[in-house]
Amino acid sequence: MHVATTRRKKGNGDDSELARGFAVVVEEMRGHFKVFGEQLSLQGDRLAKVEEKVTRLDEKVTRLDEKVTGLDEKVTRLDQRMERVEHRLGLVEVAVLEVGREVKRKVDRDDVEAIVEGVLARKARR
Repeated sequence: MHVATTRRKKGNGDDSELARGFAVVVEEMRGHFKVFGEQLSLQGDRLAKVEEKVTRLDEKVTRLDEKVTGLDEKVTRLDQRMERVEHRLGLVEVAVLEVGREVKRKVDRDDVEAIVEGVLARKARR
């Protein structure tokens, strides 16, 4: 019986030591899980902040897109107005050239020189 008692004590010691080792491992795992949970929570907070920033950025992009669309419309209208102005300017240019030709036909250079000489002679007599 002494052998059985010794074995039992030895077995109890092993079980006790095994239980302590198991408890240490469990506590260590709890610590790791706690740290993991905290980090996971932080990541969730960071993810929420990133999602909020993405939402704000998306709203800004939408507003910017609307502004660009508005600017495109204004540029299109300006292009149309510019085409009309260029057309009218072309008509004015043609008219000026035509008037210039008409004036040239009506007033001969010799006639102009005679008129100028007459005006100068009148001024000299005074």
